Amino acid sequence: MKLNLCTVTNHKFLVNSVNLIKSFFNFVPNGTVYLYVFGDGIPRDLISHMPDGDIIITEIPNVCNHIYEPLVFTYKAYALKNCIDQCSGLLIYSDSTHCFVKDPSRIQEDITEDFLLLPYTDPRLINKFWTTKQCFIKMDALSASEKPQYWAGFQAYKKSKETQ
Repeated sequence: MKLNLCTVTNHKFLVNSVNLIKSFFNFVPNGTVYLYVFGDGIPRDLISHMPDGDIIITEIPNVCNHIYEPLVFTYKAYALKNCIDQCSGLLIYSDSTHCFVKDPSRIQEDITEDFLLLPYTDPRLINKFWTTKQCFIKMDALSASEKPQYWAGFQAYKKSKETQ
């Protein structure tokens, strides 16, 4: 199954994203990287530092007042939705500050459904401590208030009706 990497960066984390992409291509030289950028765009001098490989660069459009806000993460949701729609095979999302130290192809063995989400085990990271009850009511998901949060910095998806 084809392996794809999706990551999001702005000017501040571009060097980190280059390191992430290099680490991905070290293990998956025939993979595709979907690099989403927001805010200031990509400085042209840093593009020259991108490794060789299949890299698709997409600028996240400024579609609302908060899409580029670092603590709102709307840019990440945009990138994930856009990337899942575009790619085929297995999609790994990783924050740009990470890098691979082992072959990410092994993740295929861990995906028993169409996605892999890693829950936090810290009891302080239960949803009810971070989201209002009104939000759970609006989503018709009161039972989710007692569930742990998922680590948004690393996720994996197979393209399916459920993930689209």
